[in-house]
Amino acid sequence: MHITRYIRNTKTLARAVLTTVIGMSLASCSTAEEPDSHATEGNFSLSLQIEVDDASMRCVSRALPDDGSYTPGNAFENYISLGAGDNRPDLRIYLVDEVTDEIIHEFVDMKVRIAAVADDYRRYALDLYVDGALYPLLNGRSVKVLMLANWRRYPAGTVGRNLDEMLHDTSAEFIYTPFTELSEENRIPMFGIRRYEGIRLEDGVTYNLGTLHLLRAFAKVEVTDRNAMEGRKQRISAVSMERYTDRSAMAPYGVRDHGDYATGSWQTDFGKVVSIPASAKVIEQQIPFAANRADKYSYIIYVPEYDNTDTDTNPARIAVRYNDGETFYVDFKNYGSVPGLKEGEIFDLRRNNHYHYRVRRAPYDVEVELDIQPYSSVEIDAPLGLPLDETGDLMVYLEKDSDGNLKVPVDFQKYLDKYGKELPEWKYEDELGDYYAVHYTTDGTMANAEIWLKDNAGCRVNSNFVSIDLNDSNCSTRSVTQFNETTQTDYRKDRDGDRRLQHNSDHSSIVYAPNSAITYKNADNSLRLPVESWDRESGKFYITTESPTHYIFREYDNTGQPTGKEARINKTTGDREDL
Repeated sequence: MHITRYIRNTKTLARAVLTTVIGMSLASCSTAEEPDSHATEGNFSLSLQIEVDDASMRCVSRALPDDGSYTPGNAFENYISLGAGDNRPDLRIYLVDEVTDEIIHEFVDMKVRIAAVADDYRRYALDLYVDGALYPLLNGRSVKVLMLANWRRYPAGTVGRNLDEMLHDTSAEFIYTPFTELSEENRIPMFGIRRYEGIRLEDGVTYNLGTLHLLRAFAKVEVTDRNAMEGRKQRISAVSMERYTDRSAMAPYGVRDHGDYATGSWQTDFGKVVSIPASAKVIEQQIPFAANRADKYSYIIYVPEYDNTDTDTNPARIAVRYNDGETFYVDFKNYGSVPGLKEGEIFDLRRNNHYHYRVRRAPYDVEVELDIQPYSSVEIDAPLGLPLDETGDLMVYLEKDSDGNLKVPVDFQKYLDKYGKELPEWKYEDELGDYYAVHYTTDGTMANAEIWLKDNAGCRVNSNFVSIDLNDSNCSTRSVTQFNETTQTDYRKDRDGDRRLQHNSDHSSIVYAPNSAITYKNADNSLRLPVESWDRESGKFYITTESPTHYIFREYDNTGQPTGKEARINKTTGDREDL
């Protein structure tokens, strides 16, 4: 069944949100002078500084969609392996001739160090040594800096090769097997290039370059179930994508400088063409999305670019299946207000974009909202290469072994053993998106950090879930602490992620829903209704319904059943009629 009715699109981001911000300390760039070809002996170096600015990321990632709910998502979308011990960082940095686009140097050795730590950011420096032969090619000149990350294997014999040739190398192709979850091992390839002018090298001084922006090689596609969010009966049971390519270009084709992929428009950002290897094949089968750990209403998949506008290829599309067996299809097209496209016009699936569909099911069709946004900033942080949550704690998810059993990641276990730390006693609820948090105490060191269990909303978990018990008001909840900017609040949270206010004897409850509205829900959460008023002491509450002629306010008590009292408001006259 195809979609027959739509509602408005949310406002699409039409400006460039520069992605994977590798913020550098900007040195002054004076007018280029004649290079000193004789000053080739000394300690010369360049530095790229990877900066994580929590405040700016919150600003970028929170304010884009109309409902304010967008977040960067899975933390490993932002992960670059900086290496540990003898392991080389999974990145390569090259110098490229600004005229011929020939690779003139590959930095083989680099030092990764912490450059600065503050309350709202951390900065890591990649120090690059400049030898005598390289000095005259850099000092006082302009040059392009190319960075590749998370490629695992890199082109060989790069020096002397042309940029386009190198980026079409077989090592620049990613053999794509569908995946919905990222990890340290399963990370997204990235690419960035930029021209820098007037580099000045001084003995014993590290020259800090300007800003370089990286692109992810994959698109993120997300489908959010409005029915589930609103407590409606018909809900999504599965989401899949029909058609994809089995190979991805890890670098965009035809990109030679920063201006080629940061143009100020989502349609032309991230490369001028759809970058698909010539060897790639279109796979017709459907690939499933996975439930989003951080949002129980959404489904996510990461996919390579796809040429939907090629007349010789069938477009990719999304199949949305509901719990009543009906399937609806969502297309990669303008559902109403995407800038630069006519309504209904198909667009290509492009790298580094986040395609976020929100669907609401009516009996015989679905309504679709679409946001198209570049990813928010990439964050690279942490000892152990771990991401941060909103309060600055390091996040650790358990992994599954080949038998599906949960296990502690090896590096995290080494950290626990080194400092004699133990995991909290509370049960880790994998299906609810729990994670372990390394919480810094006052001295800010890993040695004295505490290990907490947190839920998918970042609340600290303080107990296990209470078993089902009619006589226990805490039935099926656990104690959590929610942290805000200056305060913290303790309360009980149920398995649906709602704050429990009242447990009724039929296992229905009164809760604060995620949108902070007081809500009644039945025992299996298949029915959710707004509560007009609620009295904590008596346990009585009113639920509003309506008939063709009246608004009806029906009283319930803590049995979860109506008391028989009703107040009716006549829709025509506004008169109140109590029963």
